Amino acid sequence: MDSFRFVNGVYKFLMLIYIRTLALEYNYYMNESPNINKITARPNRELKAGVILGYILIAINVISGFLLIPFILDSVGDSGYGIYSSATAIISMFLIDLGLSTATTKFISNYRRQNRQLDINRLVGTIFKIYMILSAIILAATTVFFIFIPSIFLEFTPQELDQLKIVFIMVGAYSILSFPFTILDGVLIAYERLFLNKIADIISKTAFIIATIIVLWLDLGLYALTACYILHGIVGLILKFIFVMTKTPISFKDLLLNSIDKKMMW
Repeated sequence: MDSFRFVNGVYKFLMLIYIRTLALEYNYYMNESPNINKITARPNRELKAGVILGYILIAINVISGFLLIPFILDSVGDSGYGIYSSATAIISMFLIDLGLSTATTKFISNYRRQNRQLDINRLVGTIFKIYMILSAIILAATTVFFIFIPSIFLEFTPQELDQLKIVFIMVGAYSILSFPFTILDGVLIAYERLFLNKIADIISKTAFIIATIIVLWLDLGLYALTACYILHGIVGLILKFIFVMTKTPISFKDLLLNSIDKKMMW
């Protein structure tokens, strides 16, 4: 139970960070963004709508969690839900971007004001490659953690440990592979597309809720529930990728094929 209390504390801490991030986004748009009404004619109300959608997303998370958790507990049991929560929370602790998303937003905004699109393209390619390096480091760290899972979760039975390892691998593999695409959030925010960013989050959350209801209805078990979590992330990632490719000047080549610009790292 000590492990469960620790994981629950981590989850609450991450939610506080998320709420604080929304507040910082609002402050950035309303007071600090160099682009509002200067680079585009996009009205402030779209930016405000994006922030409002962020708080709506929090409400959806809270309400859906309140309504779904009793049914999840009934389907997979206290043990299964503890395994699911532990794996997702532990992986989240390793996904630290070291402020790269914020840096992406800041520098792209500044380059846009100076009409330096070539520098934006180089920046995006460089930061994406740095994210890939971080993913490799996270892979190494989570691999070490995986090895010591039996020593950390001493109160788990052998069967529960086996289930935890499988869920940990599922969530970890998805999270590490998708981590470099965290840059998409920074790009959308820099191009004042917060509204689209939050729309993607809400649609992906809706997909998660629908998939979870189906899994619970059919009683498909713990691994199917974990697949819903992964589906949630994949849907959001795909939508944000499409928005970046169609609503900003950033291209597929800029994101994936540009090499690291060493000058931008110093």
